[in-house]
Amino acid sequence: MAFAVLISVAAICTAQPNDWLNPPMPNGPTYPGEPSYSPYPSGPIYPDDPPYPVPSPTSGHPSTGPCAGSHPTTQPSASTGGTISYLSQGESLTKSEASNLPGGSTLVSHISGLQQQIYFNRMWSFGPAGVYYGQRANTIIYNDQSQSIWSYEKYPSGYNVWQHWGYWYPGFHHAWFGGDARGWHQIAIWGSRSGWSNVIWIYVW
Repeated sequence: MAFAVLISVAAICTAQPNDWLNPPMPNGPTYPGEPSYSPYPSGPIYPDDPPYPVPSPTSGHPSTGPCAGSHPTTQPSASTGGTISYLSQGESLTKSEASNLPGGSTLVSHISGLQQQIYFNRMWSFGPAGVYYGQRANTIIYNDQSQSIWSYEKYPSGYNVWQHWGYWYPGFHHAWFGGDARGWHQIAIWGSRSGWSNVIWIYVW
């Protein structure tokens, strides 16, 4: 019996590192006629994790990531500005709420199309950005029209991770980026009507 208790405690302990970097995320509202999607992890992926299937192109997103070229030639220093900790994963914000965030006036001043920005050194930026391994960073996604939304992340190893966020109405949405692998990460958003957002490069130290 003691052995069974030890196995149970070990399983709980190995699951905990995922919790703070990858909090549960709601799939959001569904839209009539939209196929159902299973949620996929946006990271981190640890060596002991089971292999997560990458959705097939028939799941609703493109078969490849955005054409973004190569990463910048110099690595930006890790952010020293902290995070906006009270924002939750997938949280929707009005334009007024977004503009009242720290640095929010720049966040809402240059919005058009489907785009994302990252909170880097106390300012909202289109990148590049840097974080330390294990550090999180806020991102805000501006969705320009009602559509199904996917996030895309390319890891330094070349591994691609897709996550379906559900059907979003126009507005601002918050998401966390977790620095779970050292090197350059490429993140982007894809909308079923808008296509690709801008790409943000993030270097994890």
